[in-house]
Amino acid sequence: NGYEGTGHQMTGDDTTILRKVNPTLIRYAQQQEAMVRALPPDNLASFILQRQRWASKIPTSLSRTTLVVSLLAWLTHAGVVLVLFGCLSPQLAVTFFVMKGVIEFLLLKVAGRFFEIKVSPVLILALQPIYAIAITMIGILSVFLPYRWKGRKSN
Repeated sequence: NGYEGTGHQMTGDDTTILRKVNPTLIRYAQQQEAMVRALPPDNLASFILQRQRWASKIPTSLSRTTLVVSLLAWLTHAGVVLVLFGCLSPQLAVTFFVMKGVIEFLLLKVAGRFFEIKVSPVLILALQPIYAIAITMIGILSVFLPYRWKGRKSN
């Protein structure tokens, strides 16, 4: 009965079942041969709807720690957007861009090693404004707008 009590959720069965399993029983195969490859969304609208659906799971499907980290990440992105639109000082702009860019570069560099992908710090920094706007908008959409998934519409 791993999914018991989750009938109201349209999505998130993967994270829901993992949270109900004893963490000491979970093992990860950290090998290239164990990777599952998935196709990306067909277009920008599908990409945004997918991310909106993922973001909508955060309040109900994640642990408190993950919820706090997600909120801090969203606030950081929103801060970058406010800087871009002149609502915060240029000094904060530099602080946000450098802090966020360095942290993401370090995380992506580790992931890049596993996936055998070279990570460019220049590209990461150059994409920060676009990424910040996308994350901020998707976070807002996930709270206020319904989405469709597998023929169903969220509340």
